[in-house]
Amino acid sequence: MDRDRRNRVLLLSLVFIAAAMFGFAFVNVPLFQVLCRALGINLSPNNPQAAAPAQGPTREVRVGFVASVADGLPLRLQVQEALQRYRLGERGQNLYWVENLSADTVYFRAIHSVVPEDAARKMSLLECFCFDDITLAPRERRELPVIYVFSRDLRPEVGRITMSYTLYRRNPDERTPAR
Repeated sequence: MDRDRRNRVLLLSLVFIAAAMFGFAFVNVPLFQVLCRALGINLSPNNPQAAAPAQGPTREVRVGFVASVADGLPLRLQVQEALQRYRLGERGQNLYWVENLSADTVYFRAIHSVVPEDAARKMSLLECFCFDDITLAPRERRELPVIYVFSRDLRPEVGRITMSYTLYRRNPDERTPAR
């Protein structure tokens, strides 16, 4: 009798754990998005409203560009201009170069972040190499343009924006769906 009771408790515990795991998997993405918003990380900074022509005065800010490579990838990522002067509401652009330093094909993706948060919410990326997975042949070098617009209604205390790109290894068998 005592053994039956323990088995029922064990069964209920396992069912509870399975249900909790299923529930966590179901809410994982929304929780991650809430966490990113709370930390000021904007995963998809494409705000089409930021690219809309705006009327009224504009001001100038500085936009810093950062490039880094993670996961021990044999890549070199460089930016043409590390710091730009930019007028809010206008179209800005910069150019990155990525070079495969190895004798093997490299498959990767760029993940970007924009700080401060106000700038991340009020920007639109018109062209970015962060939208797609990239494959580089051995020793291949490629230009990667970035075209962006920040809305004119950034908070007045925002005088500098940083756009950071980090390259991460991707599994070629796990292609992301086309946009």
